Amino acid sequence: MRALKFAAPLGLAIACVAASALAQNVNYVSIANRERHAVSVDVRVGLSKNCAYNTTAATITIGGKAVEKITITAERYMCLRLSGTSTWRLEPLSGGRDYSFTIN
Repeated sequence: MRALKFAAPLGLAIACVAASALAQNVNYVSIANRERHAVSVDVRVGLSKNCAYNTTAATITIGGKAVEKITITAERYMCLRLSGTSTWRLEPLSGGRDYSFTIN
């Protein structure tokens, strides 16, 4: 009976810590540029599969032969495109996963 008194609170504490990490939904994205010149990439994140509806946006300039690392928290989808182009790449995000993209 004594073992149960200690095991139950410990199990509950472990479950709370695991749920907290999962609830944060943090994703790490690396974008590598293999070109010798700088490249600009448009990034949009949000809850929609339609990139036009995702209002959180940024333009990232990546130097030649460089890697840019970004952190995205609590979003379901990420859209990427080279600046000046019209085609978006839609990427569903899942918490705690690392993503890597390369610009050729």
